Amino acid sequence: MKKELDPKVDSRRGLLKWLSRVTNSGQYYQEIDGLRCLAIGVVLTAHVWGNWTNYTSTDYAGNISFVDSMYSKATLHGKLGVQLFFIISGFILSLPWTRYFLAAGKPIDIRDFYLRRLTRLEPPYIIIMLIYFVGLCLVGRLSFHENWGNLLASIFYVHNFVYSGGSVINMAAWSLEIEVQFYILAPFIAMAIYRLSAKARHILLLVLILAFAASQQLFPTLPMSILYYGHFFIAGFVLSEAFLTGGDFWRERSIFYDVLGLCGYILAFFIVPAHDFSFVGQLSYVFGLSTLFVCGFKGRLFSAFLRIPLVSIVGGMCYTIYLLHGRILSFSYAYILKDLELTGDFLTDSLILNFTLIPLILFVSAFFFVLIERPCMNRDWPRKLRRKVGLYRKKSSRVHFRNTK
Repeated sequence: MKKELDPKVDSRRGLLKWLSRVTNSGQYYQEIDGLRCLAIGVVLTAHVWGNWTNYTSTDYAGNISFVDSMYSKATLHGKLGVQLFFIISGFILSLPWTRYFLAAGKPIDIRDFYLRRLTRLEPPYIIIMLIYFVGLCLVGRLSFHENWGNLLASIFYVHNFVYSGGSVINMAAWSLEIEVQFYILAPFIAMAIYRLSAKARHILLLVLILAFAASQQLFPTLPMSILYYGHFFIAGFVLSEAFLTGGDFWRERSIFYDVLGLCGYILAFFIVPAHDFSFVGQLSYVFGLSTLFVCGFKGRLFSAFLRIPLVSIVGGMCYTIYLLHGRILSFSYAYILKDLELTGDFLTDSLILNFTLIPLILFVSAFFFVLIERPCMNRDWPRKLRRKVGLYRKKSSRVHFRNTK
């Protein structure tokens, strides 16, 4: 068995440390957070513009130059950011199972696996959903009596199925529902495929990618689910095995992989969208984004960019940013920038909005991340919270006892 690429030790201090994700082992792959930053960046640029076109009266359709077209293809495919997130999730969640089955790694407690997902992801999600629901009811966008069912369906990740569409409380939740479906299935997929021989496992993984890639054409009327996006998660399984067994391959960086990564980016962002839901298009997305993933480790310049502290920090906050960005944008356009008229030039207006609103999103997200999400990254937070509550109750009991003597 070839040796796996060594993870880096997170040695950041001060403000950078406060804004960095908590890694319970003290080690992490900085390139992964860099790739997360790339993914959330694509989502943000797409949604900044998409929300703006819903609120402005300016018509940009008839004034798009070649440069504008290239810019839009490079930055406005937000769904590709989500698909890259799916590949990263497949990689991260399958890596412990890959280590266990292929390298005699540490056994995995399934109960702990699910509990960790629950304590890590649910508190920020539920808090945001409740704040959004109450806020939307107060401003008259939603009705408590008519939409409480949407709230429950969103909290339990079944809105896509129950209402055949994304959550009206937070549209970004459509992809989180698919992520949760994968979290539930991931241990069973891992236990099934890693008990097979290497040849049988590789054939099965290929079959799964082909089957999932064809599902959108075979079942076009079904609600959004892992059935439509499973090939991206399975690609993460393939990458985790390659990562574990690749040894020195992952340590050697070269300009060749920078060029190859650029080719993967061009394939996914410029060529494939014209064939979006086709079988070939879906396979091309997997190939292009997986190539981008590999080159994030192998490219000399690309890897250096992903390891810039600010880039990896933004990537580490991507869950908070993803939860918050949509409502920050809609609030900004509806109440702060209402009736605003910009230059009317597609590229100029897009850059103005990006350089104005993305820093605002990052600023607000940083507070929520530090106060809510980052503490939940510590796997011991429930136990520490119970201890603090117990100490508080004991202290209150002593004070009450003294006052009644």
